[in-house]
Formats: sequence, C-alpha cells, structure tokens
Amino acid sequence: MPLKLLAARSGLGHYARNGLIFVDGMGSYLVLYAFLTDHPFAEDHWTNLQILDECNHCHACVRTCPTRCINRWNFSTNIDKCLTLYNENPGEFPNYILGSMHHALMGCMKCKEPCPANEGIAELSGSWKTSRKKKPARS
Repeated sequence: MPLKLLAARSGLGHYARNGLIFVDGMGSYLVLYAFLTDHPFAEDHWTNLQILDECNHCHACVRTCPTRCINRWNFSTNIDKCLTLYNENPGEFPNYILGSMHHALMGCMKCKEPCPANEGIAELSGSWKTSRKKKPARS
C-alpha cells in the first residue's frame, strides 16, 4: 500500500493539492515510514480521505511549480512532469525541463515553499530554507 495513502486513511495526515501529505504541526516536511505488525488491535481508525482545508481556496503550489505538473482543478499531480521523478531516478531529463527549472539533487520542494500549511515549519525543522539565509560575517 502506498505510504501517503496509508497516512491519509489512518488519520495521520491530509492530502494537499500538490499530492503531498501534510501532518498537523509538521507540514509536508517529513518522511513517511511504515511498520508492520501482527499485533491484534481492538479497533482501527481507518478514515475517509481528507483534503487539507487550506487547499480549498489556495493555488500557491500550482503557481510555483516549474513544470506545471499540479492540476488546479482536481487535486491531482501529473507525476510524469514532476521534477522529483527526474531528480531521484537515473536517466535523461526530458527536453521540456529547462536548466533554470532544475535546482536540486533530491526532490524539488518548489510547491512546498509557498504553502500556507508549511508556514514556519521549515524554520522549526532546520530545513534547507533556513540554511539559505545569510550567516553573519565574522569579525
């Protein structure tokens, strides 16, 4: 089972317009893992899929995606156009991916930056966003 679907159906997070999972207090700056067990649980918390509330009236990720792979209308992503696919798998980049679009060795994160649900999260986690800030000069 795909980990994003498992996270969404278990109630851990919500899908966003960009196809990522957002967890309250963590945004989408996370890595999902699954642990299997044969322990019998008394109940489960399987839920219906839920879309992140902020996505209902926001299209920031759509506007900032360099390859325009995020669909504005139906909460789907054309993975064949997503930079993450080409950054993380061996092979040639398609001709439509310009050099100015390619900006990372892993992932892309352009759709995460402007997301209101990620506001302040990058700074809390010490992610790449904070490392881009200029460090004070030594005296």
